[in-house]
Amino acid sequence: MMGTLHLAALFALLASSAVVAQVPNGGFEQWTSFGTYEDPNGWTSLNALTTNFGGVLSCEQAVPAAAGSYGVKVTTREVPGFGIFPGLLLCGDPEAPADGFPYTSRPQAMTGKWKAAIGAGDQGAVVVTLTRWNSALGEREDVGAGIVTVTGTVGAWTPFTAVIQYTSTMDPDTASIAILSSSGLTGDAVAGSTVSVDDLAFGGATSIGEAYTGLVQLYPIPVVDVLNVMTDIPVQSIELWSADGRLALTARPGTDRVEIDLSGMSAGAYTLVARMADATVLRRTVVK
Repeated sequence: MMGTLHLAALFALLASSAVVAQVPNGGFEQWTSFGTYEDPNGWTSLNALTTNFGGVLSCEQAVPAAAGSYGVKVTTREVPGFGIFPGLLLCGDPEAPADGFPYTSRPQAMTGKWKAAIGAGDQGAVVVTLTRWNSALGEREDVGAGIVTVTGTVGAWTPFTAVIQYTSTMDPDTASIAILSSSGLTGDAVAGSTVSVDDLAFGGATSIGEAYTGLVQLYPIPVVDVLNVMTDIPVQSIELWSADGRLALTARPGTDRVEIDLSGMSAGAYTLVARMADATVLRRTVVK
């Protein structure tokens, strides 16, 4: 789905300290009461459904926050007679003609902090999508997007970065952000899965994440056909970049034992970038 990016250009952008327009109420400090529940200003949750039909909150204030007074906590809930409602929070007004909010910049990434307690087989996510209206086609088209996912437990507020990959050279006119305690990317939603998020912002990122320091085994090196990756926690996503800065392979294994078929790839050196379940990042050089 995502277009090929030049790695050198990406790293240069990530090193930039420039700041662009920010996420409305990205610190979740402002909230509005709707009687039986509160939602953060500028955001829409499933509280209207889960409180009215099940008497439970799918979105609430996260206290203590990573910064300021509040963050936001999104939870997957089971409502008797209706089934499981995946926790979902969307930035924007549900009555607006387009999801999200007006936005015309091309940021390098969206950063934030999160905590999580995700049920077995489930996966949480934060997704940002940049789009523009194509008047000639009469439809909205993608400009760029970024996603960062989480499994298991992240017990303390931890930084994350969703690097935005662009599929168009045009400027966007709208940004959409979704926070999901059950993303639907792996298995079924699990009641009780929760993600807490705070301090969302667009702009340059000083890094793609803290370095992973756990157990790592990569073999064989050099690779003949299949590269084996063994770690002590699940790998949520893998990217393999060629020496000329092109994205050669992507995968979302979700396990701590991964086999990557490189039989169809050219000989040479590659950079492996693996985003781990604890929001850290593993980087290794791989030779085929």
